[in-house]
Amino acid sequence: MGEVLEEYGIKLNVVNEYGTSRQCSICNMKHENGRVKRGLYVCQATGIKINADLNAARNIAKRVGYEAPMPRKILSYIVTTNGVKPLTPKEGVTTKTPKINPTSPR
Repeated sequence: MGEVLEEYGIKLNVVNEYGTSRQCSICNMKHENGRVKRGLYVCQATGIKINADLNAARNIAKRVGYEAPMPRKILSYIVTTNGVKPLTPKEGVTTKTPKINPTSPR
């Protein structure tokens, strides 16, 4: 795999992932109980919640010298028969199923 990447000018950094899911990518401390349930990591120092896989990926990036910025709040959506419906409403957005405009392209 490394040879193929090298042919295309891509450098491969092999990183030991041990401990990356216990390490907090927010405050850099190890929180033994930071992963509170599958998919959720909570920083015990700040209370900030982050996806557990994203937390580990940020830690891996830090190990090779990248500084991964904190993600902005991402809304979740579900596809319905009448279009796309937001699951996490924000100001001015409704959770009601949107109507499809028959003249708009899909």
